[in-house]
Amino acid sequence: MKIHFNHLKNFLPEEINIETVSDYLFQLGHEHEIDNDTFDIEFTPNRGDCLSLMGLSRDLNSLCESAFPYSVYEEEILNLNFNFENNDSDTLDKITFLYVEINQNKIKEYENYLQSFFSDFDIKKNNFFTDISNYLAYETGLPTHCYDYEKIYGKLSFESSSVNSEFETLLDTKIQLTGTNSYFKIDNDIVNLAGVMGGKATSCSKNTHKVLIECAHFNPEAIIGKTIKYGLNSEAAYKFERGVDRYAQEFNLRRFIKIISDHTDIIDLKIFSKDYKESTKTILPYNPENISKIIGYEFDNDDIMKKLVSIGFKFGEGEIISPSFRSDIFSENDIAEEILRIIGYDNIPKKEFSININKASKDLIERKFKSYLASYGFTEVINFPFSSFSRNESIKIDNPIDSNKPFMRNSLIDSLIQNTIYNENRNKDSIKLYEISDVYKKNPDLVSERFLTIAVSGRLGNNLKDFNKKLDKEFLIEIFKKLRIDVSKYISEIDRSKYDSKLKNKLYVMEMPFHVINQSIDFIDSVEIVKSKDHEYKEISEFPIVYRDLSFKIMYEKDIDQFCEKIMNSETKNLCEIFMFDYFKDKDNVSKLAFRFIFQSNEKTLTDKEVDFEIKEIIEANIVKDLIEIPGLDKLNLDEL
Repeated sequence: MKIHFNHLKNFLPEEINIETVSDYLFQLGHEHEIDNDTFDIEFTPNRGDCLSLMGLSRDLNSLCESAFPYSVYEEEILNLNFNFENNDSDTLDKITFLYVEINQNKIKEYENYLQSFFSDFDIKKNNFFTDISNYLAYETGLPTHCYDYEKIYGKLSFESSSVNSEFETLLDTKIQLTGTNSYFKIDNDIVNLAGVMGGKATSCSKNTHKVLIECAHFNPEAIIGKTIKYGLNSEAAYKFERGVDRYAQEFNLRRFIKIISDHTDIIDLKIFSKDYKESTKTILPYNPENISKIIGYEFDNDDIMKKLVSIGFKFGEGEIISPSFRSDIFSENDIAEEILRIIGYDNIPKKEFSININKASKDLIERKFKSYLASYGFTEVINFPFSSFSRNESIKIDNPIDSNKPFMRNSLIDSLIQNTIYNENRNKDSIKLYEISDVYKKNPDLVSERFLTIAVSGRLGNNLKDFNKKLDKEFLIEIFKKLRIDVSKYISEIDRSKYDSKLKNKLYVMEMPFHVINQSIDFIDSVEIVKSKDHEYKEISEFPIVYRDLSFKIMYEKDIDQFCEKIMNSETKNLCEIFMFDYFKDKDNVSKLAFRFIFQSNEKTLTDKEVDFEIKEIIEANIVKDLIEIPGLDKLNLDEL
């Protein structure tokens, strides 16, 4: 998320500078970069409370004094008699609607705090109410949605159900809603994809003077994945997925009213609020001695308590009460982590300790086995040890780093399948992946065990010998046959219909306990470990590949080796791979060689004309008149490039 320092410093001490704030953010665990006075911050998924000026400044209050610099509307608001029906209170557990009518003809130029949001981030303005809504989410972290009140033609209700319906968003894009979705509807018409994006039918315009402002709290699980599924870019969904403060709705809307009143006259004002869930607090035992043991450091408890209070915590007799905006606090370990952030990990005194490392033979076996797989073109992957998939015997984490992945993996298969599909979506057509990792199960006799998992799909290889062969079960069986291991019972074909995969290549996975490899200890001992090479990191392009296949006609066999060496060393701006996939001699004993040239840019999607221009460079550098020909060269229209 991007936070501009000029906006944030309004919440902080006047004398503070950007370098000091940067140091504080790193201490609090908020990794970031600075670009033109803008913090680009990578918040962990469990810290949705920091996704705003108010939230971030509040978190900084333990290290430097901060305060909310703006005022809110303080006067009494009359009740709105509004006929709203909530048909899924498990997903929508609290909602507030604010009705506002303004004098549209008296809207003034935006105040500096509002105008700077658009100018400093170069954001396009929409209309008065939408502009305030967008700014307010940045200021307070709680999204709102604005309906043009005069376009609400019937009963507004909230539903969660399976639908198959076209929905036109307020951005004028049409999407096909499928499967289970949460949404607001008027009568039978969907007007808002809940927590993600509103619809065109009820959107505000520059002529809107009566508005219904919605401020809601949704179960994050109902929002997660919707932006990806429908290809939508939604700041609101980004916040709802990570959790917002369900108790801040009235404050948020009173701040909305104040911003409106800063710019025009309010003619009418009413509010409707409904809480469908009993109010709860997270109360945990607080024992400084226990926490000192957890973090390995004795701290000044009086000072720490003051700082915890400064960021919203409260204390009772032997207990600590978590603020409502901290949905990530569940246990004493979370409190210990909070104290560590305040103290600063770098400020904990270092203590020397020693570990007796036993270079066990099993570690050497694993290294040699990886070299063995590398000789067959396999690539190792290392995945996150936590998963969103819950299986039998899954261990659930009390305070996961990512709330979307709260389970310890007890199988590596799901991760490898996702790795395979990720590569396939980027046009990789020969995929050989493996992972060796521990898995964890609820089992009194077995807490963890090391497993080997392999996934293969597509061509056997990008070379002449393997181009037209497919990776299959027999390929895996043959590899392990040399190790004298029968792996047929561990191999299965994956049903692609269960995954978001457009390809029809067969996908095979194999998972087995790694100790099975020990059966082939004699053979593994004979394998030489491949020495590591120095590699530079190469950015993975998100743009599609483009390939061209060319067939070269070589008149004299003696020229083949020299030509192949030359063509394989071709270089152009976006050429990333070359390989020969076909070779034959015709009836006149003339050789024909077919090469595939793969192009990809890290900056954009390449056009056919750009690729053809690079093909022209390759041809002009390698064609020798009367010795080498390209059948069909005239169809390329190289002279036009």
